[in-house]
Amino acid sequence: MSNDNAHIEAVFKTVKYYPAYPYGGFASLVEARKWVYSSVEGYNHFHRHSGIKYVTPDERHAGLDIAILANRRQLLRTSKGSESREMDPWSDQRLGSNLNDKNEWR
Repeated sequence: MSNDNAHIEAVFKTVKYYPAYPYGGFASLVEARKWVYSSVEGYNHFHRHSGIKYVTPDERHAGLDIAILANRRQLLRTSKGSESREMDPWSDQRLGSNLNDKNEWR
């Protein structure tokens, strides 16, 4: 039996591979807390995640992703022309998304 918490282990892995991770350590606990806070803010509000069709978690949770994805599709149709047979890069087919056609988790 393991005492590991899978969720926190996943968080540690994400933090460890974060591009701005300070491998030299932190000068103080306060500095560490500031870094974690800013990293979480960036991860949730600015980083676009492939698993949720390249929107931020903040946009997804606020329900803004539906309009964002509709705008992307319209832009793609407009830029490629209505005759284009190209695959929509934000479609479920391309990303293998876990979202159904109502943009809800399956």
